Amino acid sequence: MKLYTFSSGSKGNAALICEGGTYILIDAGISLKRIKDALLNTVCVSPGQLAAVLITHEHSDHIAAVPMLHKYFPAVPVYATGGTSRGLYSPCLDVTPGVPFEIGTLRVSAFETPHDTAQSCGYRVSDGYRSFSLLTDLGHITSGVRNAVLGSDTVLLECNHDLDMLWSGPYPYYLQTRVAGDYGHLNNNDAANFALELAQSGTQRLILGHLSQENNTPERALYAVQSKLNGGINVSCAGLTVSEPIEI
Repeated sequence: MKLYTFSSGSKGNAALICEGGTYILIDAGISLKRIKDALLNTVCVSPGQLAAVLITHEHSDHIAAVPMLHKYFPAVPVYATGGTSRGLYSPCLDVTPGVPFEIGTLRVSAFETPHDTAQSCGYRVSDGYRSFSLLTDLGHITSGVRNAVLGSDTVLLECNHDLDMLWSGPYPYYLQTRVAGDYGHLNNNDAANFALELAQSGTQRLILGHLSQENNTPERALYAVQSKLNGGINVSCAGLTVSEPIEI
């Protein structure tokens, strides 16, 4: 399997998992044009060749292109939990967290995440040998998240904010408390603690994602996680541009 991150952050999120001829887009929070360009430049396919689009939740930085995908590529199935589907106003195939399903050559399982939406989720994708988990937009690590993600070979893990930057930054107080809350976003320290659990479970690569441009920096996120891990695992940051291919 290969992973490409097309964009990761508060301005838009989209990632591509591919294996053989199966292409799965996880979130579509950037413009359809950017998705088309990214697909062409990375794997030389069009959006119409996607096997599926998996949506984590209904916030705009994860669904911006969904209406245009439905309009111009109606044959591409969009998957979401029932709660997320009701907020999309677009036809979706229902995903039940904890119940795996097949898309082409890949096996997908969703797991619920604690976020201030109707029914947000993350995804674990496997080709039968290797597995990748995407875990963003959650305020804390639950036992369900832990059970779903531990043992993944590669994980895209939210490292949204540095607490000092958040509390001294430009956000109004209500937004600071929302971001830092149990149903907001994962901070660097909590991400680092879970990164250690992941490493101990066998995870070999971490991509830190959904970094806030106002309340974090790649340097702070990397320092927090690498200091906790003390080596032994590949750690990088996803940004707002298309990544190089990442082997799962």
